[in-house]
Amino acid sequence: MNKEEWTKVLSLSRLVLHPDCPKNAASFLLGRSIRKIKQDGRFVSLVTYADESQDHKGDIYRVTNWTYVGRTGPYPRWIDPVSGRQVAALATKTRSNAEMRALGHVLDGRFFKHKFVMHLTKPPAPEPASPYLALLEQLGLVAAANDNAPQPANDNPTSSKRPRSMMRSYQRYLSDCIYEMPALLGAAEMSLGKTGATLDGVKRLLADNPEWRCLIVGPLEVVNSTWPDEIGEWEHLKDLSYTVVTGSEKERLAALKIDAQLTLINRENLQWLWKTIGGAIGWRWHILVYDESSRLKGFVRRTPAVKYKDGKKIKVKPQLTEFGVLAQARKLIKRVVELSGTPSPNGVIDLGGQAFIIDMGERLGATKAAFLERWFDENQFSREIKPKPNAEAEIMARMKDVMIGLRAEDYIDLPPRHFNVIKVKLPPKVMQQYREFEKTMVAEEYDVEALSRGVLVNKLLQFANGGLYRSDPDVYPAVRETVAVHDVKLKALERIVEEAAGQSVLVAYSFQFDKERIRKKFPQAVFFDECKTFVKDWNAGKIKLGVAHPASIGHGLNLQHGGYIQVWFGLTWSLELWDQFNRRLARPGQRHPTVFIHVIVGEGTEDERQYESLQTKGITQDRITDKVRVRLAA
Repeated sequence: MNKEEWTKVLSLSRLVLHPDCPKNAASFLLGRSIRKIKQDGRFVSLVTYADESQDHKGDIYRVTNWTYVGRTGPYPRWIDPVSGRQVAALATKTRSNAEMRALGHVLDGRFFKHKFVMHLTKPPAPEPASPYLALLEQLGLVAAANDNAPQPANDNPTSSKRPRSMMRSYQRYLSDCIYEMPALLGAAEMSLGKTGATLDGVKRLLADNPEWRCLIVGPLEVVNSTWPDEIGEWEHLKDLSYTVVTGSEKERLAALKIDAQLTLINRENLQWLWKTIGGAIGWRWHILVYDESSRLKGFVRRTPAVKYKDGKKIKVKPQLTEFGVLAQARKLIKRVVELSGTPSPNGVIDLGGQAFIIDMGERLGATKAAFLERWFDENQFSREIKPKPNAEAEIMARMKDVMIGLRAEDYIDLPPRHFNVIKVKLPPKVMQQYREFEKTMVAEEYDVEALSRGVLVNKLLQFANGGLYRSDPDVYPAVRETVAVHDVKLKALERIVEEAAGQSVLVAYSFQFDKERIRKKFPQAVFFDECKTFVKDWNAGKIKLGVAHPASIGHGLNLQHGGYIQVWFGLTWSLELWDQFNRRLARPGQRHPTVFIHVIVGEGTEDERQYESLQTKGITQDRITDKVRVRLAA
């Protein structure tokens, strides 16, 4: 564009309304302004932006007939730490990042803007497409030109929902994979919009096959909220019909009777579903979407034939597991989509069960025994299972054509996470008791005994957190009580809350007694599993101390608008829960430049080994997903 052309384009930079203005004030002001500009006659086009950092989507521009033309590149937002106000890098000239820091300004993150244009006169005809560009598009080396343009078939300019044209490149890629591949394991990290991308791919399949139905399986809270919310977010998905099969049995049965395109169900109800529909006879779903597919890593079809109660072995009838239900239904399913941000937290051994649902055993074996025998060795004494030499390379070579890895760092700017390990010392007498318990497996002072080394590890973690579970074997039915040991972790949490100075704090706990002790110490605490409006209240800033078990709050929840401080009161062995919880606040839309994650660790206790294990597992998983990592052109 030459100087004569760009001087005829006017940018609308600010739209400011008083809170007392009527609801139609914005559209009224825009309409009158545009009319005046047209009468002036000097300008041919208008351009304006909606700032994602302010949670703006450009709804006002859509309803006033502007044309959406895509997102800008990420731009830095600088804040004056004294006033808290945003500072522009553009003065008499554009100042560099170093110059902005030298002036004392703080980088608040990098954000995108949505760009809208309005042509006041008829726009010039587009230049003919380049044959070379068309070839590059066919080869997939660049995005097709119309991928970033508005799509009239889907985009309603009077709707406040997001148009399909706002889907990002990695979302379109994931949607294409779902549409084109019979089976897919999508290892897409959190914050990449895989829910919306999956719905887009499924919608395309349903459009081609109107008689098909899709079953979406996931964690309870994700099924109840995240998937329905995502359907409501997009203009082109609004016509998808769905039914949510959760709640009481009466509610589940009523929802199951609805013949919707999508059936959403929590994974704990899969066995109930299979039994209710009469197994294969009543199976009506052609597409399976399994959200957080690492749940299938067990590769076990039925529950054990025996269980232990009060120390006694009791024979029971084996039942189908979640994996067992899907294994039996697999031959009736035409398309499979598995999604996970953490598909292999324990290494390639976690891929066996997921691979079976993908291909019914073609790549990695039809049974867990065959999978383990081919690629793993088991220590006959410790029962530790390790991969054979070259097992990882061979397994990933077999999975490469059905598995893709999408890493958030390749596509979006997220606020950095600062991990602060807070080591707390147990009182000398308590530490001596810990060492004796570790050595003898008996804590005489608390009348607690560990019956095995595996039980001991769990008891030591309880000890480090400040309590112990004690059961009386002479009482029937067995009664479990909690014995208090120390309160050093509670004091550490108290200091964190005090230093937060009124900012919201999100806490993860390990044991039930942790929850009750936190409740007693902090009466103002709000617990995720006890508050139906937790997500809404947290994001509104109404909850100053939120407490949850990572298994209940980890998957798919957007909590970035309510705070930037997280605390691990007690850790987990699960890399999946660790990673999921750590990404609840460090998500797009987080306004604070850094998310702080405090990890309270008992010095010299099992806590330290647990924390080290999580770091090792993270390195292993990154190495595995790197083998199928996809980096798309910007």
